[in-house]
Amino acid sequence: MAIAPYTCTDADMDGLSMASGEIQRVSPTTQDSSPSTEPDTTKVEKVEHTTPDFILSSQYDEAVIKTPPAVHETKPLNRLLVTFVYFESPTARVNLAYFVKHGLHDAADFIFVFNGETNATSFLPKKDNVRIVRRDNTCYDLGATGEVLRTNELWKKYDRFIMMNASLRGPFLPQWTGDCWSDLFLNKITDQVKLVGITANCIPRFHVQSMIWATDRVGVELLLDPSKIPGAAVADRYGNASDPIGLSACYNEYRKAIHSEIGSTAIITTAGYKVDVMMTSFYGVARGDPETYCPNVPRKNKDDTLRQGDYFGSTIHPFETVFIKTNRNIDPVGIENLSRWMAGGGYTSYGKYLDERRADGMFSSYHQKPSAAPRWAQPPNLKHPARFRYRTIFVALGLTWLCLFWLWGARRGLFRFGGRTGMPSASWRTNTSQLVPPRIWQIMLPKDAPRASEDAVIDPESLRNSASWIAANPGYSYTLVGEKAGMEFVREHFAAVPRIVEAYANMPNIGMKSDLLRYLLLGIEGGVYTDVDTVALRPIDDWIPAGLRERVRLVVGVEFDRREGGVWPDKTHWVQFCQWTIAAAPGHPVFRRMAARAVAALEGLEAAQGVPLGEVRLMTVDVANVTGVAAWTETVFGMLREYDETLRDVRMLSGMTEPRLVGDVLVLPIDGFGMGQPHSGSSNGRPPEAALMRHLFHGSWMTD
Repeated sequence: MAIAPYTCTDADMDGLSMASGEIQRVSPTTQDSSPSTEPDTTKVEKVEHTTPDFILSSQYDEAVIKTPPAVHETKPLNRLLVTFVYFESPTARVNLAYFVKHGLHDAADFIFVFNGETNATSFLPKKDNVRIVRRDNTCYDLGATGEVLRTNELWKKYDRFIMMNASLRGPFLPQWTGDCWSDLFLNKITDQVKLVGITANCIPRFHVQSMIWATDRVGVELLLDPSKIPGAAVADRYGNASDPIGLSACYNEYRKAIHSEIGSTAIITTAGYKVDVMMTSFYGVARGDPETYCPNVPRKNKDDTLRQGDYFGSTIHPFETVFIKTNRNIDPVGIENLSRWMAGGGYTSYGKYLDERRADGMFSSYHQKPSAAPRWAQPPNLKHPARFRYRTIFVALGLTWLCLFWLWGARRGLFRFGGRTGMPSASWRTNTSQLVPPRIWQIMLPKDAPRASEDAVIDPESLRNSASWIAANPGYSYTLVGEKAGMEFVREHFAAVPRIVEAYANMPNIGMKSDLLRYLLLGIEGGVYTDVDTVALRPIDDWIPAGLRERVRLVVGVEFDRREGGVWPDKTHWVQFCQWTIAAAPGHPVFRRMAARAVAALEGLEAAQGVPLGEVRLMTVDVANVTGVAAWTETVFGMLREYDETLRDVRMLSGMTEPRLVGDVLVLPIDGFGMGQPHSGSSNGRPPEAALMRHLFHGSWMTD
């Protein structure tokens, strides 16, 4: 007998009140290997704050709450509790932000468990049904979840539970569905079924994988105290029969956490109940019977179906499982597309559909391609810009080539350099086959410049290296973009995408503002962007081999390669691409994607902290993940994967010694744009032949 489902619009808040802005930190206790039925007396510390700003961990030691929030003790709430365990990583941040945007609703209480130091708490809204628990990074997900549920006997206050971690992105639901994501799990809980997940694993024996579980009071009580079910724990490759399983202990070894996951299914089935999963193959292959499922699974798929191509010869789809693992390299392009489409489709937290005004933003603008949209918001054209101009003449209404050329030049008169208005027309160099136009861009946004009003006085010494670019590239136009010109450029070209204009105008960090502006400049105009603390070593005409000039539309260089090992806490990826120098043809789609990602992330920070964008508090990791090197690397590599499906991991670009063409992207080895560094096999001293420019690292806006 199925129990009546909840709905996302159910706002029954009777009973437990999740105090707005309340932060808890659970101090983990030492637990032995045997489960205990005694109530956990773990101390809970608390601090109140009026805004959801990031709070330093030292503040938690200054206040103690002695009693839990008021609850009905006579019976559990007819209510769902969702626990979400988080540990800091780039993919986890994206997954958390996505879940906050699409997964929260009023029909449940949500507890976000943050393991270890992180500022991702700022993503969470101030809602009565959202609570934060901070704890040390111990016990793995199952141990942390069990600890939270036992604290003050929290598990006794609810009748339904969903337990998940930040390795998942979701929920993903078709546009036509009328269901709330949590209903899809809860509706599978019956008098007989007491554990529901998304997928099953057959090694070493059948078990429901633990990245997300749904259960009820009966199931959670069994998982918290497996001692009631003798025989559930058995020896396997990960642990012994005497090792704890379920949610009963703190697991400080990975193998023991896996042993606990495997044993959790046995707890439920040994107690005489059933388990269920979302994946369709469980029914198509075995009619929902664990005993017959594993014998019918192909041998190579028995271990884990959550890998690319390992789902009976195919790849599992998020619409089948509602959530998908993002740390397994499962169709990353498809997952990113679905993530964007879900936003456009209107499935959002605290309501089924987005307000039409929010849906009428950046993504719909790209889709509809309004006449006022920028050129790179339209399908890319791989032809030479000059040829594109000639082709356009024949569909124009009576315009002559001379008139079009005059308008083309006049449109670029918005920039100012040295007090002069306008910019000389770009003269094509002799190698006219090259798709990257002869333009050099540099950006100077002084820290004391008035915001979008007038340019501050620039110290000529700060531009001493710019002469190398002008001298090495005769025939190229050079443009220094300041505060005023940058704002004018964004307003002119992105009037149809107000989210970009607003984000740029209110950017809380100069470095991030410069990052976004370079993407927009190259997306519209193309050319070469380079920081003012760089030196040209070879002419830009020599950067792209002659045989590739008709094919290359983007040139990126490796800035970091972990091939030499070592600990690099500030480096997010094994291989990273630099932003200090980029060459591109106008209209390359990587800039559209980068701008969309940056603006969405900024809006997420703004909403999470409940303050205007200009007042958002940032950490260095935010700069890197929103507009900086981490975000740029992930966006570029995502495009490389579209061009070459064999590129399963960015590590496959490690150790490059020669340029590599992937689609229309030319990837340079470390010395191309990254010589002179004390890592990554970068050359020092006399510039090698492969070095095209050099970054001097004179300044950083990371924390400005």
